[in-house]
Amino acid sequence: MEFCFDFAERKLESAMLLGKYADSKSETARSIAYDCHVSMEISMKALLEQSGMSEKRIRKHSHNLMGLLDSIWSLKDSNGREIRSMGLWSVPVRDGVFDSVGLLLKEASKGSVYPNQMRYGNQVVSLEPLLLIEIASTVLKWCRLNSGRLSV
Repeated sequence: MEFCFDFAERKLESAMLLGKYADSKSETARSIAYDCHVSMEISMKALLEQSGMSEKRIRKHSHNLMGLLDSIWSLKDSNGREIRSMGLWSVPVRDGVFDSVGLLLKEASKGSVYPNQMRYGNQVVSLEPLLLIEIASTVLKWCRLNSGRLSV
C-alpha cells in the first residue's frame, strides 16, 4: 500500500500536540493547519486505495481535498449502492451541531490553498486551528472505520 493511516495519525498527533500548547503565534497555527491538511489528505487517499482505486487515479487529485472527498462520495458499499447519503461529506464534526466534514472543508477551501500557501507566504487564511484538528480527527476515524467496507 502506498498510503498509510498510521502516517495520517502521526500528522494528526503532531497537530494535537501543537494545539495542546497553543501559544497564539501565527506559525503555530500554520503548522497545525498544515499537519491537519496532510492528515486528511493521507486518510482519504488510504481509504480510496483500500477501496480499490488505482494509485495513478488517486495521485491525479494531487492535494485537492475536495476532489478526494468527491471520490469518496462516489464509492459503493458491499451491496453496490453509492454511499452519498452516509458518506464522509455529511459526517458531523461536533455532536448536535450541523458542521459536517464536507461543509467545513468547502469553507476551508476558500482560504489559503493547501499545501503551498500554507507552507509559504506572509499569512495563512484558514479555519481555526482547533477546529481543523477536530475535522482531521473525524476524517481519520471515518476513513479507518470504512476501510475494507467500500469499493470503487
